[in-house]
Amino acid sequence: MAPLTQEQFRDALRKGKGRALLHVRDFGGGGFEEDILHACEESVAYDTQIEGLRSDWMYEIVTAAGLGEMVKPRVLAALGRVATMERYWDFAQLYCLAAAFARDGHDDAREAVYRKFEDNESPGVWYGSVAIMIADGLAGFLYVANVLGNRVANNLDDPDGDAAADCGGLFDEACERMGVETVTNALAAAAKENANYRVFRDAVQEHEDTIRKYKEEREEAKRQGKRWPSRKIPGAAVVLQTIETSETIEAPGYDYPRMALPGWGRIASEQDVQTVFEHMLTEHRPEQLLRLLRVFYSRAMPRVDDRILQLARTGPAEVRDSCLRALDRTGKDERVRQLAYELLSQNSPLPEAIGLFRNNYEPQDHVLIESSLPRLGDDEQGDDEFINGIVIDLNKIADKAGPEFFNCLRWMYEHAPCAHCRESAVRRMVDLQIAPQDILHECLADCYEDTRKLATAARPS
Repeated sequence: MAPLTQEQFRDALRKGKGRALLHVRDFGGGGFEEDILHACEESVAYDTQIEGLRSDWMYEIVTAAGLGEMVKPRVLAALGRVATMERYWDFAQLYCLAAAFARDGHDDAREAVYRKFEDNESPGVWYGSVAIMIADGLAGFLYVANVLGNRVANNLDDPDGDAAADCGGLFDEACERMGVETVTNALAAAAKENANYRVFRDAVQEHEDTIRKYKEEREEAKRQGKRWPSRKIPGAAVVLQTIETSETIEAPGYDYPRMALPGWGRIASEQDVQTVFEHMLTEHRPEQLLRLLRVFYSRAMPRVDDRILQLARTGPAEVRDSCLRALDRTGKDERVRQLAYELLSQNSPLPEAIGLFRNNYEPQDHVLIESSLPRLGDDEQGDDEFINGIVIDLNKIADKAGPEFFNCLRWMYEHAPCAHCRESAVRRMVDLQIAPQDILHECLADCYEDTRKLATAARPS
């Protein structure tokens, strides 16, 4: 590959694309030191909760660039001063980056990881536990299990937390990293000698029992054709009262005392949804109309009504966009497809209308969709929220499309701010057997482990 410019490198680093790691492997990190330091000290991922931490990937970049001695003191200093709740994902990444240095024999990094863990900052305990396992493997797991067992036994945990879930989650993480048999045998042996390990083991069992009961109840409800979980939620009357002044349903005494309108729409009864829908068709006040439309962000409208189609054509921008978002969940309807053609064939196409093809896509539609995609350079950032919205819409269509959709998939690969969405584009290319070798090669160095595994399996042996 050719060397990246600074803007190209920053873009790749922000998105987690493999070309950033490939560049430092081939050409070093000269000129990009501050960019790498920044991405170590602060998580630059679009959505870390979905994508996961990039600490392992950043450590690969640091070591490939030969910047370990420069980065390590900055990482340890930042870990020492950052507050968990203020910058949670920065904190988690710093914890695991420090642990990677500890794993490779840096005693000062190991001391920093253990010292931070002993501060007992909730919810930092979880990533502290993971960091210690990264640093010390099975011995690290046993150290953390002893500490957590003691906290459970002496009621030292966060009163709002779930100690059994924390212990169960840590046990599952250890099993994934080191193998079920290895972890189970080590815990059983430790439990014979120390009461804290027995408390930890019992908490793990409690967690597993809860999960098993959850799955059994879900399967039973599915067998009986019932909605699950069954929750007592407000009816349409409460929602119609709420939209007068608020986007949040306040309903003390119900299973969900606070609900967002899309969440209510997702689980409400057919009758209540129908009542809200009919009211929406007669609502002309913009704020109240917008709130009613949000009910249908996660639930298909009972039918496609001409008024919603007209608002999607001529309504104020915010109302128009909400109508488009609600319409993209409806079933196949030629009127919705025609609306998409109208909005995407304008002199200034409206990319927000791409989602209308979700259930109305035909193979020839890819030409129009391609022509409406924003033209961004490979070092041009664009608006992440806007671009991610388009990527999500393309993802909805991709499962129904064939090889003709390649240019849209490649656009997703290049411009998606989220590593998880980029993996979805590559997966569809692989499924359609149209994944280029240059993309697969780059994916082997991607920040997202699932993308790496996908590329490894798809590459010729």
